[in-house]
Amino acid sequence: MLIVCPSCASEYTLDPDRIGPGGRTVRCAACREPWFVPPPEAASAILSPPGEAVNTAGAAPPARRPGRGRGRA
Repeated sequence: MLIVCPSCASEYTLDPDRIGPGGRTVRCAACREPWFVPPPEAASAILSPPGEAVNTAGAAPPARRPGRGRGRA
């Protein structure tokens, strides 16, 4: 399962079994931002409701917050 940090757009591949039935809070290794990842069944329902097609070709990446870039030590 692919997850994307909402703060810096870093992408991670995660085994869906590690999320669990109730979802899980994860933390980005690049910017340290925590966010909640819903369970795989709920995530697919959010992304693609039954009977609706999803077009992500024109989707904009998440906006970065000021002062939270990758250049910090």
